[in-house]
Amino acid sequence: MKKIFVLFVFGVFLITGCGGSGGSGTGSTASSLSYTGSTSQAVVDNSNANDIASNAYQGGSSGFVALGTDLESPGANSLSSNRSGAPGYFRIATFLTDSVKRNISLADDGIHAQATKSITQTEVGTCGGSITIDLTGDTSTGTVSGTLAETNYCSYGTTGNGTITVTGTFDPISGNITKLTISTSSFSVKSGSDSFTMSGTMTASFSGSTGTIVMNFLVQDNATLKVFKIENFNISAIYGVSFIDISMSGRFFDPDYGYVDISTPTAFTIANNATWPSAGVMILTGQNSGAKFSAISTSLYQIEVDADGNGTYETNMGTFGWASI
Repeated sequence: MKKIFVLFVFGVFLITGCGGSGGSGTGSTASSLSYTGSTSQAVVDNSNANDIASNAYQGGSSGFVALGTDLESPGANSLSSNRSGAPGYFRIATFLTDSVKRNISLADDGIHAQATKSITQTEVGTCGGSITIDLTGDTSTGTVSGTLAETNYCSYGTTGNGTITVTGTFDPISGNITKLTISTSSFSVKSGSDSFTMSGTMTASFSGSTGTIVMNFLVQDNATLKVFKIENFNISAIYGVSFIDISMSGRFFDPDYGYVDISTPTAFTIANNATWPSAGVMILTGQNSGAKFSAISTSLYQIEVDADGNGTYETNMGTFGWASI
Protein backbone atom coordinates (compact mmCIF):
# COMPACT_ATOMS: atom_id res chain seq x y z
CA MET A 1 0.00 0.00 0.00
CA LYS A 2 1.29 3.40 -0.93
CA LYS A 3 2.75 5.42 1.93
CA ILE A 4 2.28 9.05 1.01
CA PHE A 5 2.38 11.04 4.23
CA VAL A 6 2.76 9.71 7.73
CA LEU A 7 2.45 12.01 10.71
CA PHE A 8 3.38 10.91 14.17
CA VAL A 9 3.86 12.46 17.57
CA PHE A 10 6.96 11.44 19.48
CA GLY A 11 8.17 12.85 22.77
CA VAL A 12 8.02 16.55 23.46
CA PHE A 13 6.87 19.02 20.82
CA LEU A 14 7.30 22.23 22.82
CA ILE A 15 8.13 24.56 20.04
CA THR A 16 8.73 28.24 20.33
CA GLY A 17 10.11 30.85 18.38
CA CYS A 18 10.58 31.41 14.86
CA GLY A 19 9.94 31.28 11.19
CA GLY A 20 11.61 32.91 8.31
CA SER A 21 11.34 33.35 4.60
CA GLY A 22 13.53 31.76 2.01
CA GLY A 23 17.21 31.66 2.86
CA SER A 24 17.47 35.09 4.37
CA GLY A 25 15.51 34.49 7.54
CA THR A 26 14.70 38.17 7.70
CA GLY A 27 10.93 37.84 7.56
CA SER A 28 8.80 39.02 10.45
CA THR A 29 5.73 37.94 12.32
CA ALA A 30 3.41 39.90 14.61
CA SER A 31 4.68 39.36 18.12
CA SER A 32 3.17 39.43 21.59
CA LEU A 33 6.63 40.36 22.88
CA SER A 34 8.40 43.66 22.38
CA TYR A 35 11.96 44.71 22.97
CA THR A 36 12.08 47.81 25.15
CA GLY A 37 15.71 47.62 26.23
CA SER A 38 18.66 49.67 25.03
CA THR A 39 19.00 49.92 21.25
CA SER A 40 22.35 51.73 21.34
CA GLN A 41 25.60 49.95 20.61
CA ALA A 42 26.99 48.71 23.91
CA VAL A 43 30.09 50.25 25.44
CA VAL A 44 31.98 47.18 26.62
CA ASP A 45 34.26 47.60 29.63
CA ASN A 46 35.65 45.68 32.57
CA SER A 47 32.44 46.09 34.56
CA ASN A 48 30.03 44.58 32.03
CA ALA A 49 32.06 42.39 29.63
CA ASN A 50 31.34 39.12 31.42
CA ASP A 51 27.61 39.90 31.70
CA ILE A 52 27.25 40.77 28.02
CA ALA A 53 29.39 37.89 26.78
CA SER A 54 27.78 35.23 28.95
CA ASN A 55 24.29 36.49 28.05
CA ALA A 56 25.20 36.38 24.36
CA TYR A 57 26.50 32.83 24.68
CA GLN A 58 23.66 31.36 26.71
CA GLY A 59 20.88 33.34 25.02
CA GLY A 60 19.94 35.68 27.83
CA SER A 61 17.47 33.37 29.57
CA SER A 62 18.15 31.06 32.46
CA GLY A 63 14.81 29.50 31.55
CA PHE A 64 16.47 27.65 28.65
CA VAL A 65 17.10 24.83 31.13
CA ALA A 66 13.44 23.99 30.44
CA LEU A 67 14.61 22.55 27.13
CA GLY A 68 16.34 19.73 28.94
CA THR A 69 18.89 17.56 27.19
CA ASP A 70 16.67 14.88 25.65
CA LEU A 71 17.37 15.74 22.03
CA GLU A 72 17.79 13.38 19.08
CA SER A 73 21.20 11.97 18.32
CA PRO A 74 22.84 13.79 15.40
CA GLY A 75 22.13 12.14 12.08
CA ALA A 76 20.69 12.73 8.66
CA ASN A 77 19.02 16.16 8.44
CA SER A 78 19.39 16.74 12.19
CA LEU A 79 20.90 19.67 14.06
CA SER A 80 20.58 18.10 17.43
CA SER A 81 22.93 17.41 20.27
CA ASN A 82 22.49 16.36 23.88
CA ARG A 83 25.08 18.94 24.97
CA SER A 84 23.20 21.18 27.37
CA GLY A 85 26.15 23.60 27.49
CA ALA A 86 25.99 24.44 23.78
CA PRO A 87 25.24 28.09 22.85
CA GLY A 88 21.69 28.99 23.87
CA TYR A 89 20.35 29.99 20.47
CA PHE A 90 21.72 26.81 18.92
CA ARG A 91 19.88 24.82 21.59
CA ILE A 92 16.67 26.71 20.81
CA ALA A 93 17.01 26.14 17.05
CA THR A 94 17.83 22.48 17.63
CA PHE A 95 14.84 22.02 19.85
CA LEU A 96 12.54 23.69 17.36
CA THR A 97 13.65 21.80 14.28
CA ASP A 98 13.91 18.39 15.89
CA SER A 99 10.59 18.79 17.66
CA VAL A 100 8.90 19.59 14.36
CA LYS A 101 10.54 16.61 12.69
CA ARG A 102 9.36 14.32 15.46
CA ASN A 103 5.86 15.26 14.37
CA ILE A 104 6.41 14.90 10.65
CA SER A 105 7.53 11.87 8.72
CA LEU A 106 7.34 12.13 4.95
CA ALA A 107 7.79 9.30 2.48
CA ASP A 108 6.80 8.42 -1.08
CA ASP A 109 7.16 5.00 -2.70
CA GLY A 110 7.12 6.56 -6.18
CA ILE A 111 3.93 4.81 -7.31
CA HIS A 112 2.12 8.06 -8.16
CA ALA A 113 3.62 11.10 -9.82
CA GLN A 114 1.45 13.47 -7.80
CA ALA A 115 -0.02 12.98 -4.36
CA THR A 116 -1.19 15.36 -1.67
CA LYS A 117 -2.18 14.30 1.80
CA SER A 118 -3.59 16.39 4.62
CA ILE A 119 -3.82 15.27 8.22
CA THR A 120 -5.46 16.86 11.25
CA GLN A 121 -4.75 15.11 14.52
CA THR A 122 -4.97 15.90 18.24
CA GLU A 123 -2.84 14.14 20.83
CA VAL A 124 -3.01 14.29 24.63
CA GLY A 125 0.17 14.99 26.59
CA THR A 126 1.66 12.46 29.00
CA CYS A 127 0.93 14.84 31.89
CA GLY A 128 -1.99 16.84 30.50
CA GLY A 129 -3.00 19.27 27.79
CA SER A 130 -3.07 18.61 24.06
CA ILE A 131 -1.34 19.26 20.77
CA THR A 132 -3.23 19.68 17.49
CA ILE A 133 -1.38 19.09 14.23
CA ASP A 134 -2.80 20.31 10.90
CA LEU A 135 -0.37 19.58 8.08
CA THR A 136 -0.38 19.01 4.32
CA GLY A 137 2.38 17.23 2.41
CA ASP A 138 2.78 17.17 -1.37
CA THR A 139 5.08 14.46 -2.70
CA SER A 140 5.02 15.86 -6.23
CA THR A 141 6.66 19.11 -5.10
CA GLY A 142 8.39 17.87 -1.96
CA THR A 143 6.72 20.45 0.28
CA VAL A 144 4.99 20.42 3.64
CA SER A 145 3.06 23.19 5.40
CA GLY A 146 0.64 23.71 8.23
CA THR A 147 0.28 24.55 11.89
CA LEU A 148 1.01 22.90 15.20
CA ALA A 149 -0.72 24.18 18.32
CA GLU A 150 -0.19 23.32 21.97
CA THR A 151 -2.63 24.03 24.79
CA ASN A 152 -0.95 23.36 28.13
CA TYR A 153 0.64 20.40 26.37
CA CYS A 154 2.68 18.60 29.00
CA SER A 155 5.18 15.87 28.22
CA TYR A 156 7.35 14.43 30.97
CA GLY A 157 7.08 17.54 33.12
CA THR A 158 7.61 20.19 30.45
CA THR A 159 4.64 22.27 29.27
CA GLY A 160 4.20 24.27 26.07
CA ASN A 161 1.61 26.83 25.01
CA GLY A 162 1.25 28.48 21.63
CA THR A 163 0.92 27.97 17.89
CA ILE A 164 3.54 27.82 15.18
CA THR A 165 3.35 27.85 11.41
CA VAL A 166 5.60 25.43 9.55
CA THR A 167 6.67 25.30 5.92
CA GLY A 168 9.38 23.06 4.55
CA THR A 169 10.83 21.01 1.76
CA PHE A 170 11.75 17.33 1.73
CA ASP A 171 13.04 14.56 -0.48
CA PRO A 172 9.91 12.62 -1.53
CA ILE A 173 11.90 9.38 -1.85
CA SER A 174 13.89 9.34 1.39
CA GLY A 175 11.56 11.57 3.41
CA ASN A 176 14.55 13.60 4.64
CA ILE A 177 13.65 17.22 5.36
CA THR A 178 16.00 19.67 3.61
CA LYS A 179 14.65 22.99 4.88
CA LEU A 180 12.27 24.14 7.62
CA THR A 181 10.80 27.56 8.19
CA ILE A 182 9.12 28.07 11.54
CA SER A 183 7.21 31.12 12.77
CA THR A 184 5.27 32.08 15.86
CA SER A 185 3.92 35.23 17.46
CA SER A 186 4.27 33.72 20.93
CA PHE A 187 5.23 30.36 22.35
CA SER A 188 6.07 29.61 25.98
CA VAL A 189 7.89 26.70 27.58
CA LYS A 190 7.82 25.86 31.29
CA SER A 191 9.54 23.18 33.34
CA GLY A 192 9.39 23.48 37.11
CA SER A 193 10.39 27.04 38.02
CA ASP A 194 12.11 27.62 34.65
CA SER A 195 10.14 29.40 31.95
CA PHE A 196 10.65 31.47 28.81
CA THR A 197 8.59 32.88 25.97
CA MET A 198 9.73 33.41 22.39
CA SER A 199 8.56 34.88 19.11
CA GLY A 200 10.06 35.56 15.72
CA THR A 201 11.47 33.80 12.68
CA MET A 202 13.83 30.93 11.90
CA THR A 203 14.95 29.03 8.80
CA ALA A 204 17.05 25.87 9.06
CA SER A 205 18.67 24.05 6.15
CA PHE A 206 20.21 20.58 6.21
CA SER A 207 22.90 19.04 4.00
CA GLY A 208 24.75 15.92 5.06
CA SER A 209 26.49 16.51 8.37
CA THR A 210 25.99 20.31 8.26
CA GLY A 211 23.09 22.40 9.49
CA THR A 212 22.73 26.14 8.89
CA ILE A 213 20.30 28.39 10.72
CA VAL A 214 19.17 32.00 10.30
CA MET A 215 17.23 33.50 13.22
CA ASN A 216 15.46 36.76 14.05
CA PHE A 217 13.53 36.66 17.29
CA LEU A 218 12.83 37.80 20.81
CA VAL A 219 13.13 35.74 23.97
CA GLN A 220 11.75 36.69 27.35
CA ASP A 221 13.09 35.23 30.56
CA ASN A 222 9.82 34.83 32.42
CA ALA A 223 11.60 34.96 35.78
CA THR A 224 13.03 38.45 35.23
CA LEU A 225 10.68 39.56 32.38
CA LYS A 226 13.75 40.82 30.50
CA VAL A 227 13.47 40.51 26.72
CA PHE A 228 16.58 39.82 24.61
CA LYS A 229 16.77 40.12 20.84
CA ILE A 230 18.83 38.74 17.98
CA GLU A 231 18.91 40.04 14.40
CA ASN A 232 20.24 38.23 11.31
CA PHE A 233 21.76 35.65 13.60
CA ASN A 234 23.53 32.90 11.67
CA ILE A 235 24.53 29.57 13.16
CA SER A 236 26.47 26.77 11.47
CA ALA A 237 26.76 23.30 13.00
CA ILE A 238 29.18 20.74 11.59
CA TYR A 239 29.10 17.21 12.99
CA GLY A 240 32.22 15.09 13.16
CA VAL A 241 32.40 11.50 14.33
CA SER A 242 33.04 12.44 17.96
CA PHE A 243 32.36 16.19 18.14
CA ILE A 244 30.34 19.13 16.90
CA ASP A 245 31.66 22.54 15.78
CA ILE A 246 29.30 25.51 16.23
CA SER A 247 29.91 28.93 14.66
CA MET A 248 27.78 32.05 15.11
CA SER A 249 27.50 35.58 13.74
CA GLY A 250 24.93 38.33 14.04
CA ARG A 251 23.64 41.05 16.33
CA PHE A 252 22.69 40.43 19.96
CA PHE A 253 20.70 42.97 21.99
CA ASP A 254 21.08 42.96 25.77
CA PRO A 255 18.31 45.08 27.34
CA ASP A 256 20.66 46.45 30.01
CA TYR A 257 23.64 47.35 27.83
CA GLY A 258 22.61 47.59 24.19
CA TYR A 259 23.77 45.59 21.18
CA VAL A 260 27.01 43.91 20.19
CA ASP A 261 27.96 42.27 16.91
CA ILE A 262 29.09 38.67 17.34
CA SER A 263 31.48 36.51 15.36
CA THR A 264 33.30 33.24 16.08
CA PRO A 265 36.72 33.15 14.37
CA THR A 266 37.22 29.79 16.08
CA ALA A 267 34.19 27.50 16.27
CA PHE A 268 33.06 26.15 19.63
CA THR A 269 33.98 22.46 19.73
CA ILE A 270 32.00 20.14 21.97
CA ALA A 271 32.89 16.45 22.25
CA ASN A 272 30.15 13.85 22.18
CA ASN A 273 30.66 12.99 25.84
CA ALA A 274 30.99 16.61 27.02
CA THR A 275 28.53 19.24 28.20
CA TRP A 276 30.63 22.37 27.55
CA PRO A 277 33.04 23.40 24.77
CA SER A 278 36.73 22.55 25.06
CA ALA A 279 37.71 25.21 22.50
CA GLY A 280 36.23 28.17 20.67
CA VAL A 281 36.39 31.97 20.53
CA MET A 282 33.54 34.50 20.30
CA ILE A 283 34.30 38.15 19.54
CA LEU A 284 31.85 40.83 20.70
CA THR A 285 32.15 44.23 19.03
CA GLY A 286 30.64 47.21 20.82
CA GLN A 287 30.96 50.98 20.46
CA ASN A 288 34.71 51.61 20.15
CA SER A 289 35.17 48.61 22.43
CA GLY A 290 34.88 44.88 22.53
CA ALA A 291 35.50 41.61 24.31
CA LYS A 292 36.84 38.14 23.59
CA PHE A 293 35.06 35.14 25.08
CA SER A 294 37.24 32.01 24.89
CA ALA A 295 36.62 28.41 25.90
CA ILE A 296 39.70 27.35 27.86
CA SER A 297 38.52 23.88 28.85
CA THR A 298 35.28 22.00 29.44
CA SER A 299 35.09 23.65 32.87
CA LEU A 300 36.41 27.18 32.26
CA TYR A 301 36.04 30.13 29.90
CA GLN A 302 38.04 33.37 29.75
CA ILE A 303 37.06 37.01 29.20
CA GLU A 304 39.39 39.64 27.71
CA VAL A 305 38.45 43.28 27.18
CA ASP A 306 39.40 45.82 24.52
CA ALA A 307 38.04 48.97 26.17
CA ASP A 308 39.28 51.45 23.53
CA GLY A 309 38.47 49.50 20.36
CA ASN A 310 42.04 49.39 19.02
CA GLY A 311 41.99 45.62 18.51
CA THR A 312 44.22 44.86 21.50
CA TYR A 313 42.70 43.09 24.48
CA GLU A 314 44.53 44.96 27.20
CA THR A 315 42.63 43.48 30.15
CA ASN A 316 42.36 39.81 30.99
CA MET A 317 39.41 39.46 33.36
CA GLY A 318 40.47 35.91 34.22
CA THR A 319 38.65 32.61 33.97
CA PHE A 320 35.13 31.73 35.02
CA GLY A 321 33.34 28.43 35.50
CA TRP A 322 30.95 27.40 32.73
CA ALA A 323 28.45 26.47 35.41
CA SER A 324 28.18 30.17 36.34
CA ILE A 325 26.56 31.02 33.00
